[in-house]
Amino acid sequence: MIAQATLESNSGNSELASTPNYNLFGMKGSYRGNSVRYPTQEDDGKGNMRTINANFRQYPSYEESMKDYAKLLQKGTSWNKEIYHKTFVKNSKSYKEATAALTGRYATDSKYNHKLNQLIKDYKLSKYDTK
Repeated sequence: MIAQATLESNSGNSELASTPNYNLFGMKGSYRGNSVRYPTQEDDGKGNMRTINANFRQYPSYEESMKDYAKLLQKGTSWNKEIYHKTFVKNSKSYKEATAALTGRYATDSKYNHKLNQLIKDYKLSKYDTK
């Protein structure tokens, strides 16, 4: 989660992650009816990027952003309750398996897991993974 928040928010410096949006994870849609529209890059699954405009959730605080993201990972989506099952330490053999489970599911970026893995390695974030 730390690597994702770092990547998705550009280390907390993106406009989406800043006040008044507080969206650390680039979550699309709306939160309690609140959203903000931004251009974003989408990957077709083959590394070809295109820009679209999308609505992103606007949160009242960073705490709400983190809780909402954790809820998504725990409960999954309406069409697949276990889509993020492998992202949990207890359900994966390594952080690399967990980041692979996010690629193409949470993010369309076909290199998402590689980007997350590099952040995890660079900042030694696996020390926070405990079963």
